[in-house]
Amino acid sequence: MIRRSTENPIDKISVYVAAGLISGGGALMFNVMPAFVGAMAQTLAYDESELGDIVAAFNVGFTAVALCAVFWVRKINWRIAAMLAIILAVAGLLAMSQTASYSTILLLMGTVGLAMGGLYALVMAVLGDSDNPDRAFGLKLGLETLPGAALLFLIPALIVPVAGFSGTLYVMAATLILLGTASFFLPSHGVKGRDSKSADNTNQHKTGSVILPLLGLAASLVFFTGITASWAFLELLGQAKGLAHESIGSVLAIAFVICGVGGFVAAALGDRYGRQLPVMGIILINCAGLAILATFSEIAGYAVGASLFLFSVNFTLAYTFGLTAEVDVGGRLVVLSAAGLSVGAIIGPAAAGRLLETGGYSMMLTFSASCSLVALLIYLFVDNLNKQRK
Repeated sequence: MIRRSTENPIDKISVYVAAGLISGGGALMFNVMPAFVGAMAQTLAYDESELGDIVAAFNVGFTAVALCAVFWVRKINWRIAAMLAIILAVAGLLAMSQTASYSTILLLMGTVGLAMGGLYALVMAVLGDSDNPDRAFGLKLGLETLPGAALLFLIPALIVPVAGFSGTLYVMAATLILLGTASFFLPSHGVKGRDSKSADNTNQHKTGSVILPLLGLAASLVFFTGITASWAFLELLGQAKGLAHESIGSVLAIAFVICGVGGFVAAALGDRYGRQLPVMGIILINCAGLAILATFSEIAGYAVGASLFLFSVNFTLAYTFGLTAEVDVGGRLVVLSAAGLSVGAIIGPAAAGRLLETGGYSMMLTFSASCSLVALLIYLFVDNLNKQRK
C-alpha cells in the first residue's frame, strides 16, 4: 500500500493517479510514435527524411519547454497550466487533421511538443514534492503507459484502416481530453521552496543541492539514451533474424505493457528494501534481456529478451526520478528530468544507427548495456552521498 501523509498534500492517491494520467498525456506522442509515423506515411506519403524531421520537430518543442520549466513551473497554478497544455495539444492535433502541408504539419508538431513537454515537466514538479518519490514516480510511470499501450493496439488495427491519419489524430485528441479531466485533482501549487524549513535546507546544502540533483538527472539521461538506442531498432532486429512482421508487432506491444508493469512493481517496492538493491537487480535484468536479444534465434527468445529489457525501463526511471527528487531540496531541478528523457531519445537512436553501420546489432546492444551500467554507477554514487549528508 502507498503510505498516506497527513502533512504533504501531494501524497494522496488521487494526486498520484491524476499525475500519472496527465503524464500519460505528456508521453502520448512518444508512446505511440511508431504507429503515428506509420499512419502518417501511409496517408500522406512523406519520405523518410520528412518523417524524421517531423519527429524531430516534436522533440525540439518538447525539449525546449522542458528545459525552461525551471523558470516557470513553480510560478503558476498547476491545474490551470495542465488544462492550458491539454487545450494546446488538442488544438495542434485537430489542426493537423485539416492540412496536408508539410511545413504546416512541421510547425504543428513543434507546437504539440511544447504542450506535451509542458505536461510532462509539470508532473515531474508535482511528484517531486512527494515524501515517497520512488513510489509516486513508479505509479506515475506505470499509469502513463496505459493510454499509449491501448492506442498502439488500436491505431494500426482499427483506426488507420477505417479513418487513416485523420482518424488517428481525432482519437489522440479525444484521449488527451479524457486524460485532461484529471487536472481537477492536481494541487494548485507545490510545497518545496515555499516554507522556511525548505529554504533552510537549501542554504545548508547549497553545493549538494545543485550537484546531486544534476548527477541524478545524468543517471536518468544516460540510462534512457541506452534504452532508446535499442528500442528504436528492436523491430529491425527481429526482421534481421527472420521473424514474421506480425509476430514482432505482437511481441513489442505486449512488452510495452510489461514496461508499464515495471513502474507499478517499483511503486509497490518503494524503499522497502532500500534503493540500491532493487536498482542493481533491475540493471542486471536489463543486461540479461540485452544479452538474450543479442543471441536469440526464435520468437520465444526475442519475446523474453524484449520483455526483460522493457520491464527494466519504468522500474529504473522510478528510482532515478525518486532519488533526484529527494536530493533536489528546492524542488526546481527535478523538472529537468523531462528534458533529460527527450535529449536521451534524440542521442540514443542517432548513436545506435551509427553503431549499426559499423558493428552491427551486437555493438548497438553492447552500447545500451554500457549506458545502463554507467547509469547504475552514477546512481549508487548519488545515493551514497545522499546518505552521508543526512
